[in-house]
Amino acid sequence: MSTPTARFGDSESLRVGQLCVALGNPLGFQSTVTAGVVSALGRSLRGQSGRMIDGVIQSDVALNPGNSGGPMVNLQGHVVGINSAIASTTGVYQGYG
Repeated sequence: MSTPTARFGDSESLRVGQLCVALGNPLGFQSTVTAGVVSALGRSLRGQSGRMIDGVIQSDVALNPGNSGGPMVNLQGHVVGINSAIASTTGVYQGYG
């Protein structure tokens, strides 16, 4: 019996407005799925260590603590990003992959 594997998609082909899905285990819940759209491409995000991370995908997919490390997939089920952060400067949370 073989172990299922994920296929990688082309994150360079993503477009603003494209639908995407985030998989993860937020807040200790098992196997959650949320969907949304790609909001922006090429964002920069400062990591906790202060290092800048460039080329980040922003989406409106609901990300919660624990989603980090899970895949963001396109509608074909191909991995196009890794869920990594939520950010808020105004109380409106934004997901980053």
